[in-house]
Parts: sequence; structure tokens; C-alpha cells
Amino acid sequence: MGTRATIKIKGYPVKLYLQYDGYPEGVLPIIKPLVTEFFQKRHHPEFDLDMLMAAIVRAFERNNIERTDDYDHYFKGDHFLSFRLHTGKEYEGCEFTYTINELGKIIVKDKSGVTLTQSIA
Repeated sequence: MGTRATIKIKGYPVKLYLQYDGYPEGVLPIIKPLVTEFFQKRHHPEFDLDMLMAAIVRAFERNNIERTDDYDHYFKGDHFLSFRLHTGKEYEGCEFTYTINELGKIIVKDKSGVTLTQSIA
């Protein structure tokens, strides 16, 4: 069974659902550099949020491909379904939620809503 998580950006309707590897040690090293760069170069808030979410999705896709030794397997197996974008209600059963706020802080909460960490990217 995977460690499910949701990554969301405050004020942005699209969320990223992770089926596997949603624990902080797996997620933060991937998103922190992207969030840092985003907040250093941000110019157009609405457009930039699209770009930030797209960068996060690409980073997770790259990470999943690098972890498989066969590129074709990635698109045929479970790895291809390991994350998805959605705009509806958050999926139940997520062990962690990552919220990127307007100041560039990444707030990590566990499934009971307890804040585990707040890190400035």
C-alpha cells in the first residue's frame, strides 16, 4: 500500500494527488527547490501558479521514471498511475497534505490535521 498525499497551492484550484511515496522525506526534496525558484522569479501570480503546478508534476514524473529501470514499464505499470491532478474534493485516506502558501511556505499536515512542519522553501 502506498503513502498517499495531496499537494496544493493556496488560491489555486488544482491539486496533485500522490498514490505512492507521499511521506515528507520523499516529497519535500522534490518540491522545495521548485517553490524556492518560483518565489524568487514570480511575475504574474495567476499564470505562475499554473507553471508551478506543471513544474511539480514534471518533477514527480521524472522522479518516477528515474526509479524504474525500464521506460516502457513506466507507461504500462502502476508507476504511470502514481499521481493525478484533480480539482474536486480532496481524496480521503491521504496520510499527508502539503500546502504551499502565498509566502512560499510549505505546510505539511498529517491525516489528523496536525501540522508536522512549516518550511520556507
